[in-house]
Amino acid sequence: MGTAIGRYPEDVYDGVGFSGGNPWYLATLAFAELNYHAAYEFKQSGQIAITEKNRIFFERLPTFQGKGVNAGTVIHKQDPQFQSVISDMIASGDSYIERVKFHMPADGSMAEQFERTSGYARGAKDLTWSYKSFLSAIEKRRLVAQ
Repeated sequence: MGTAIGRYPEDVYDGVGFSGGNPWYLATLAFAELNYHAAYEFKQSGQIAITEKNRIFFERLPTFQGKGVNAGTVIHKQDPQFQSVISDMIASGDSYIERVKFHMPADGSMAEQFERTSGYARGAKDLTWSYKSFLSAIEKRRLVAQ
């Protein structure tokens, strides 16, 4: 499962009071969507250009772990590594979706946050933004899988 994502390190809003921030469904889903969206854009362009700015993003993917990634590398669609990177990005996005699903109650509802120690829903119940984030990530997932 992917990492549960909160708003920012100094966040203290817990959905009810101010005892310490928690992961948010929508923030975790944003990381899923980021992976799907980037993979989709790379597929559309037919190449993956690794730069100093995005190199760290690629270093965490299984394709590159232990091998290092150099800025200035361009992986073209014809290179077998291209599909491997795209698959890694989709799997990374899927891991964030799995994290969210793990913390969803059995009825599929999503609150604002899930409590950092218990994992239970916390804050605004049935937060529309959480559902929209889920639908948006799933739509990007569908696009990149085509």
